[in-house]
Amino acid sequence: DALKRVGMSIRQSLVIQSAIAIHVPDKFRSYQLEQMEIALLAGEEIQYALFHQSDQTTNGGVSRTPTRAWISGTVGDLAQVIRTGAASRFAIAREADFVANLVHDASSILESTLSPDQQNQIARAVKQKSIMTGTRTTMVLWLNALLTQQRLSAQQLAGTPPLDFNEPNPVVSDQVSIWRTIVSTNWTDIFKPAVDSLTDCGNMNPSATSRVLRLLKQAVERIETANLGLQLNVGAELFPKLSDDRKESAAFYTQPSIAELLSALTIRRDDLSDEDWSAASLFSQRKIADLACGTGTLLRAGFQRVSAMHEESGGTRQTVARIHSDAMERGIIGTDISPIAAHLTMSSLAALGHGEAFGSTQISWVGVGDGPGWTGSLEYLVSDQVTDLLGSLTGVASGDAAISKASHRQSSRAVSIPNKSIDWILMNPPYSRTRGGQSAFDVRDLTVDQRRATQKRWGDILQGKRVTFHNDINVKLDPLTPIPANKKAGMAASFVLLATRKLKPGGRMGFVLPLSAAFADSWQETRESIEKEFVDVVAVTIESGKAIGSNALSADTNINEMLLIGKRRDKEPRAKSITCVTLHEAPMQCGVATEVGKSIVHACERVSVRKPVTVVKMGTDIGQCVKFDTQDGKPWSSLGVVHGDLALATEKLKQGKLRLPSGSSQDREFAMSTIGDLFDVGPTHDIIGHLSGKDPRGAYEFHQVRNAIDALGAHRSLWQVASQQQNQLVVLPTHKGFVATNDDSLVDRINASVSTCFYARNMRWTSQALLCASTERPVLGGRSWVALSHPDARILKCFALWSNSIFGILVHWSQGQRTQPGRAPTQIGAVKKIPCPILVDLSDDALAFGANSFDELSNKPLLPACQAHVDSWRLKIDEVVAHVLGVEENGLSDLRLMWCAEPSVHGHNRKAIRLLDSIGA
Repeated sequence: DALKRVGMSIRQSLVIQSAIAIHVPDKFRSYQLEQMEIALLAGEEIQYALFHQSDQTTNGGVSRTPTRAWISGTVGDLAQVIRTGAASRFAIAREADFVANLVHDASSILESTLSPDQQNQIARAVKQKSIMTGTRTTMVLWLNALLTQQRLSAQQLAGTPPLDFNEPNPVVSDQVSIWRTIVSTNWTDIFKPAVDSLTDCGNMNPSATSRVLRLLKQAVERIETANLGLQLNVGAELFPKLSDDRKESAAFYTQPSIAELLSALTIRRDDLSDEDWSAASLFSQRKIADLACGTGTLLRAGFQRVSAMHEESGGTRQTVARIHSDAMERGIIGTDISPIAAHLTMSSLAALGHGEAFGSTQISWVGVGDGPGWTGSLEYLVSDQVTDLLGSLTGVASGDAAISKASHRQSSRAVSIPNKSIDWILMNPPYSRTRGGQSAFDVRDLTVDQRRATQKRWGDILQGKRVTFHNDINVKLDPLTPIPANKKAGMAASFVLLATRKLKPGGRMGFVLPLSAAFADSWQETRESIEKEFVDVVAVTIESGKAIGSNALSADTNINEMLLIGKRRDKEPRAKSITCVTLHEAPMQCGVATEVGKSIVHACERVSVRKPVTVVKMGTDIGQCVKFDTQDGKPWSSLGVVHGDLALATEKLKQGKLRLPSGSSQDREFAMSTIGDLFDVGPTHDIIGHLSGKDPRGAYEFHQVRNAIDALGAHRSLWQVASQQQNQLVVLPTHKGFVATNDDSLVDRINASVSTCFYARNMRWTSQALLCASTERPVLGGRSWVALSHPDARILKCFALWSNSIFGILVHWSQGQRTQPGRAPTQIGAVKKIPCPILVDLSDDALAFGANSFDELSNKPLLPACQAHVDSWRLKIDEVVAHVLGVEENGLSDLRLMWCAEPSVHGHNRKAIRLLDSIGA
């Protein structure tokens, strides 16, 4: 019945987007109505499923969540599904695209009719430091003001008429007059910049401005008639579609459903007592913060989560209004380097209320680049207060003139965030990092000098150096100590450490991060800090390749991401483990996301040392949960692993123990060390040299070898991967070098690094056969291959076999990054830390057997690593390595198959998938 209802028209232009099927337990059949109400209000669970419109072709374009069985929950849970999941993601995206096109058209009108000087004047009026053009920013401001006017009119705010959608030629002065009346009441944060810019545009070209207003009113009408209510948010849904350089600055916006999931994982029912949750003064005592708030998607989700908890605990309509006004004035803190983003955050949060009055907010625009190189919200690492620049743009966001006069923003106002003052921090920080000549602060309108200044100041802050501040701000300095965040990790790591400082003991953080945060060597000191400072740490990711593009956790990213949740340690002992959760799919439908969060929390409560793997269930299996023992910030290797037994076997293997999927273990163990301890690891390619025609650096200029004869001679290098040719254990060098420096000592140093053994730095499981390649004669390393040196040739040969066996492959896979499917890149620092057997302790007989076997297998063709389960020669390599280590090879075939079936390995490569399908895997 529910399936049939989706898509039905109730009346003209009103279509049912979602329907809920409720499965009532048998015991309710015997209840009287009063008994039923008591049972439901007491938390008795029922079962339900959500049907919603989607873009899939099956079932008439209707999706069911869960795909089978039912969700179990209380009426409060069901209410949350209805509240946020009524509008389907498909419908919201469709309407957002339509509205975004209208906004683009409106912006084009102004750009074609206003002179460049006039456009610049408009950009200055809206304090352009946005990732959109000035005219497009202006269009978003006007659209937001028109939507808010329509909402205030529905709430019967005096002097606020509804929009006239039939007006063919809107009069600009009339619209300005209406907004000025609202400003006098005083919704200044929302309307003042819109009034100022509309007045300027009307004076410059009233005809074009009227046409623009007409298009924007059509956009509002479309939103209204689509009956999406608050589900279509200008900031959350439109801003990413209209932005210009968010990819350049790595400023991605959290998908609304992911924001809901993160808030459900971060803001827990057991954080407060029922009495505290139901208190009308809830937000006068508790705080939610996002110090890279963008357009406020995470703050909206956080407020809605707290509001739902408040209502479930006994809140009333009156107390809900109180917590909203308190949240706007003091309970919600948001900062961003874009004034338009901060503006939209205020507006979207205000829209969650019911017209109640509130005073000055704690949403602020923080400077970047100006002064000594302000670093935006990262200033809070060394200060309790940062100047709020939004005061010069707006006043307060209020529905009451008296409040406005009492709490008007001052131009030098500061937003204070003392250390240990925040209860919940929700954040999707910028991922930007300094690389390839690109600054981490590649923000529109910053000069080269400003970017350099911010880079330097950021580094000084991380190193604990004393820095200067605004003269008009009373700054409270932290002790000047280094901050455990590596600049190579990018800005995101610094924001995690910022959250650590600002959270109360017992407070909880929830972050959206690149998956490299769990694996990259540059993140190790930050991971170690998290392990020390937090308990109840949960890391969540999606099967590799399943959350990219439109299904990414952050809009438009093409890398795998993760959620990181942790509780700031108070008096608890340091946690020795974290919980790694891998979901089969990202929950992209609001309403459903909270249910997924609930399922994850339940799964995390079930895992233990004795039961380290469990299933995440929401009606059906939606993922797995693994308890992972941490070790000084080393990679969280169980995160993203689909098969729990494989995760456990890999962890044991890193310790020199062979645990088979059957659960049995071999009696024989082998001692483990690291590549860096066993070998001299060669220099980075930047020191070795450069390819001809590229930026000159290093000792040599390299040219590609053309054939086997060309590969002979001095100064040869195994520089790059050539998958088609490098499919045997022994390969030819790829380049020949010519001295390109007058620094003889550098040339001598590089020449001393030659070897016959090379480790892959940018492994692609889907195309590369070799994790470790060998050459007949000593040559130099390069960009893709790092040289490993050891005086005993037997050690080099045995290591090459280990690396290309399932043993070495599993260990590398556990350490390499997994930000892109089918790849496992590692920096040289990370290569040094990869575990490997202490081969020097093996007997002469074992080493001789391994070296002789290497010679016999050196010219045998190997398949790409992701096809290891059907590679007969790799099977032989596994047998040799097992013999050398003194362990049985029986059962290794299961490990090979499980590993090859991992999405992070096969990367959804067609041939690899066909091979797995052919054996029913």
